[in-house]
Amino acid sequence: MKIANPLVPSNRFRDVVEELLSPVLILALLYLWVMKSHLKSHGILMTVDLISIPFASVTIVGLLAFALVFAKLASYKVKKRQRDGELKRLVLGWCNIPACVRLLVATFAFWITMSAYLAQKQWLPTLEPTLYDEAIEALDRALHFGVLPSPGWHLAFPQQAWTQLIDFLYSLWYITKFPVAAYFIFNARKASTHYLLSLNLMWMICGWVTEWLPSLGPCYVQHVSQAPVGTTAARLQQSLWRGYEAMNANTDSTLLGSFDGVAAFPSLHVGVTALSVCFLWKLKRLRWVLLGYWALIQYGSAYLGWHYAVDGYVSSLIAVALYFIVKWLVDLIYGNQAKARVIS
Repeated sequence: MKIANPLVPSNRFRDVVEELLSPVLILALLYLWVMKSHLKSHGILMTVDLISIPFASVTIVGLLAFALVFAKLASYKVKKRQRDGELKRLVLGWCNIPACVRLLVATFAFWITMSAYLAQKQWLPTLEPTLYDEAIEALDRALHFGVLPSPGWHLAFPQQAWTQLIDFLYSLWYITKFPVAAYFIFNARKASTHYLLSLNLMWMICGWVTEWLPSLGPCYVQHVSQAPVGTTAARLQQSLWRGYEAMNANTDSTLLGSFDGVAAFPSLHVGVTALSVCFLWKLKRLRWVLLGYWALIQYGSAYLGWHYAVDGYVSSLIAVALYFIVKWLVDLIYGNQAKARVIS
């Protein structure tokens, strides 16, 4: 028996239960348990707040804001005099208990995943003290015909205006996650589960790969690869390095929460962007824009010194593989019921 895949959840008790028992939440809780056990085996006691009010507030407000934008855009599909009524219908259609549960579950599950991932990343010097920057740099050089993308790409275009543009667009990544997530959370249950499972698994898998092959990244290995002074990237790189040195000097767990860890391989920035491209590929008019943004994030990750280019190549391959593997899984759970639509 396949689980129901409604385009819009209703106030039925069954819909509430199915949203509560989301595979995404089950996966996140399992990941947290595994990570706690893993860290405990290395003498590290991991504690996670049930939820962060600032994180939850920003996430929920951001998702709702972009959901309203999509609803407004969807209302333009009808005649002008009918648009207000159509917008009201679309918004009120999602004003029910199961929809609220889905939003809260998605936020809570990602908070758990992110907390476990950051704990693993913060304790990398203890979990795996060996660094593989030299090997990854050699692979990067081999793949690019003897030239290192970082600092090569920056040295080829060192103009301040170009640097500031790349720095701005790269930082914009933190905002672009919201519209993509809103696009799928307020969608048919199957599409929502497919996206949320893939997103959380992306963070989980990249976390384990980071531990198996830890590296600091070009900006911390060679001075010439550091982001130019005055950029957002430069300020973050300096802040993270101070936290990294403090963690190495003093393993006091009170540092956790104020330090996000230093790890380059693979790149979550590029991987999450590649995952978004996979999920939005059906939007034919946006394909070149999506590919261009992925290329920009890939380029910026090396240009600003955050990553070796191969960090992004590997995470992009992980993203594509996840998209198809999780798609196969959700097909088993939900079957081929109902096409995905946005805010309708």
